[in-house]
Amino acid sequence: MKEGSIELYKFERKVYQVNTYKNYCDLESKYKSPEFELSANELVTTRNGKFMQDFVSDKEEDFVENFANPFAFISRYKRTVVVEKVGDKLSIKVFLCSKQREITKPYFKESKNCYFVTYNIKTNDIYDGFLNNYHLKRNKKKILRRNQFWRQPLQNISDIIRGIITYPGTKENFSPHEEIDKIITIFINNIPNVEKNFLYSPDDMIFKTRANALGVKLPDNWQVFSKMYPTPTKKVLKKYNFKFIDALQSYYGLNGGKFKKIFHEIDSINTKSLEFVIDYFGSEFLRNQTVQDVKMVLDYHDKWNYRYLLERLTAARLSDLEKNNFWKIFILCTGENLNITSLADHIDYIDKLRRHGEDVRFNAKTIHEFREEHAEFSTLLETYRKGVCYRFYNDDFIQRLQMPIFDKEYYYPVVLTSTEEYNEESSHQSNCVRGYVDKSSSIIVSLRKGDTKSKDRATIEYNIDKRTGKLRAVNVQCLGRFNNRLSMEWDSVVRNLDERMSILVNSNIFTLPEMVTKFKNKEKYQKAVFGLKGNVVWDSETENILGDDLANLFELVI
Repeated sequence: MKEGSIELYKFERKVYQVNTYKNYCDLESKYKSPEFELSANELVTTRNGKFMQDFVSDKEEDFVENFANPFAFISRYKRTVVVEKVGDKLSIKVFLCSKQREITKPYFKESKNCYFVTYNIKTNDIYDGFLNNYHLKRNKKKILRRNQFWRQPLQNISDIIRGIITYPGTKENFSPHEEIDKIITIFINNIPNVEKNFLYSPDDMIFKTRANALGVKLPDNWQVFSKMYPTPTKKVLKKYNFKFIDALQSYYGLNGGKFKKIFHEIDSINTKSLEFVIDYFGSEFLRNQTVQDVKMVLDYHDKWNYRYLLERLTAARLSDLEKNNFWKIFILCTGENLNITSLADHIDYIDKLRRHGEDVRFNAKTIHEFREEHAEFSTLLETYRKGVCYRFYNDDFIQRLQMPIFDKEYYYPVVLTSTEEYNEESSHQSNCVRGYVDKSSSIIVSLRKGDTKSKDRATIEYNIDKRTGKLRAVNVQCLGRFNNRLSMEWDSVVRNLDERMSILVNSNIFTLPEMVTKFKNKEKYQKAVFGLKGNVVWDSETENILGDDLANLFELVI
C-alpha cells in the first residue's frame, strides 16, 4: 500500500498447487504393464525424461517446502480485492497474480495484473483501466480511461470480482452477491454528496453525482444519456450554461424545439444509429420527418456496422427521391419488420448493377415492394456472373455439421454447396441468398424442421474469419421466409447449431472452402485463404490452365 493510504476493505485468496515427482524409477513396477494407464498428471514427460507422480497437495506449507525442489510442479494463484483511499482518490483495485514453476525448470513464470476504478473527489472524475504485467520493465500494458460512463466501470469491475470470490473452496454461507454489494457500497459511501437512490445503478449514482458537482442541468430521463457515447464535453456544456439537452442538441447539430422534445421523451438511445442518419440524411432532412419516426431511429438497438452501410450508400449515389424511399424502408427495419442486413445487401446490389450499366432505382416504399425489388435485383445480378458454382468442404466437417438436432422434434442442418441449391433456397425463402454462392467468407446453412426437404426452414449465414487471431464462425444473420425474424421456438436449436459450428471450425477437420465455377467454354478453380487482416478471400483465380487436374477436381465436386 502507498504511504498515507487508508484501507477500507480487503479480500484475499491464495490457491496453491503442489505436484511432486519421484527422482527415481522402480525396476519392477506395475506401471510398466501395458494394461496400466497413467493420467497426464501421474506421468509427466519432459526433455529430461519421464517422471512419476509422488505427492499432491494444495497447502501453503507444502508449497514453501518444495519451493526449491526441481522434482516438483508448484503454483500459487493470489487474488486480492482492495478498497482504499489515498488523499482525494478513492479506488477499487483487483490484483490477479500467479507464480508457477514446471518440473525440472530452474525458473518461475510470473504474472501480475491489476484492474481498477478510481474516483477523484476533488475533480469529480472517474477513471478505470488495467495494468498488465506491471512488474516488468518491458512488455507491460496500461489502459487508462476517464469519465467513460458508457463502459459502466463499476459494473465491469463487479463482474471481475465475481469471478474471484466465487472460486471453489469458498467458505460455507458465503454470498458472492452480498460481498460485491458490500464492496460497491463501501466505495459509494466514501464519495461526498453522492446521489443515492435504490432505482439507480452504482454507475448511474456516480454519473449523477458528477453532474451535480459540475452544475449540469439534467433532464428527467437523464439515465438514458448516462450510458451514451459520445456525449457533450465539459467545454461544450459550459458554452450552453451546463444545460445538458441544449449542449447535446448542439453537439449533434439537431437544434430546435422538435428535437428538444424528442430528447426529453425518449426511453433509450442508439448513438450509432443517430450518427448514421445525421451523416447520410442531414439534420434538415430529419427535421422534416415525424417525431415517431425519429424516435424509432434513436431507439433502434440492432447491432450493425453503420460505417459499412454509409460506404455502400455513398458508392450507390441515390437520388433525393431514392433517399426518401430508403428512409421509409430503414424505418421498417427499426420496427423489426425487416432485417437491416437485407437493406444493406439491397444497396450493394444497386451499386453493382449500375457498374454493369443497368439503370436500376430504389423505388420500394413498402415491405412487399422491397421484397419484390430485392428478388428482382438479385436475379439480375446473378446473370452477370454467368457461371454455375460448386463449393466443397471437408467431408467429415459436412457430415458432423449436418447431424440432426432434436428439440421436441428433429431439425436438419443442410449446408448449401451449389448454385442450384442456393437458387432453390432463395426462391423458397424469398431472400437474396442466391447472391452468396461465391462469397468466400460465408457458409450458408438451411436449417429445416421435420425433414431435409421441409418447407419450414431458417436460412443462416456464418461468417468465417480470424481477425482476433482465433478462427471463429459468427452467425451474422438467421432469418425465416421473406427475411422475417424467427419465432422463439427456433432459439435453442439455432444456439445448438452455433455451438456445433464453433467447435467444428476450430477442429482439425475444418478447411476453408474451395470452389469450381463452370462456364460454357471454361472452368475456374478458386481456394479460400486468409487475407492480411484475418478476413477470408479467394486466392488468385486459375482459369482453364490446370488441364486434367482441374477436370478431375470438378468430377469430385459434382
